[in-house]
Amino acid sequence: MAQKFAFSGRMGSGKDYVAKEIGAQIFGFADPIYVICDYYLGTRDKANVEVREFMQMVGQVGRGAVTPKYPATRERCLFVQQMREVAPREIFKHLPEYLIECPAYAPGDAMEGLNAPDAVLSPINPLDSLWVEYGRRADFWVKLLLNKMRLTERLKRCETDAEPIFAVTNARFENELASLKSYGCEHYHVMCREDTRQRRLGTGWNEKANADISEQMAIKLDAAIPAANYLWNDDGKAPCRLASKFIDSIKAKRK
Repeated sequence: MAQKFAFSGRMGSGKDYVAKEIGAQIFGFADPIYVICDYYLGTRDKANVEVREFMQMVGQVGRGAVTPKYPATRERCLFVQQMREVAPREIFKHLPEYLIECPAYAPGDAMEGLNAPDAVLSPINPLDSLWVEYGRRADFWVKLLLNKMRLTERLKRCETDAEPIFAVTNARFENELASLKSYGCEHYHVMCREDTRQRRLGTGWNEKANADISEQMAIKLDAAIPAANYLWNDDGKAPCRLASKFIDSIKAKRK
């Protein structure tokens, strides 16, 4: 089985950095949202505040969040309907991990016709795709991510007996984190000083993005998570376990 990690933390805390340093293949709830950004905007540059806000809108609408910032409007309904139709037919037509449900891996399983992660599928009826539930369920992005992880693990097992390392680096909501833990992910929360975080984000940091609903769980965890699950990714005196020591321990196990 793959070794799996879930990293939470504020924007700019260094979640991707830690995952890359341990040699993990990174999965993110936002991965398909980046693809959507490329399709509609021609960019995925989160340093552009408007691109970041577009991504947040796609994410929150996809999980059915109805709030003052993401109200129930006619425009929203039209966008949801467009995503349900365009996503399977155009945006993700060559990405089976985001189209059809993949069963969990079991030793000895066959790939059932899926020979590569970028396999080209025959045109799919939108009503038969995972996107029929866009905007309807709070765990929509969870379902897509776990589906991709299951398919990837099946592919890896067909290629090698080596144990892969998977990491999810943008768990932002409690239901996402709970699902990852149930799937077997070890949870660690990455932190750094506030001035360091703002410096890393550069022009991508602003009070509006800082207060977004997607940042609230990380803010709570900054003050409440057990010390054993902290990873301090910054210079100076560490209030908890150093991310560098965690990285070294994972690397040592792989030797």
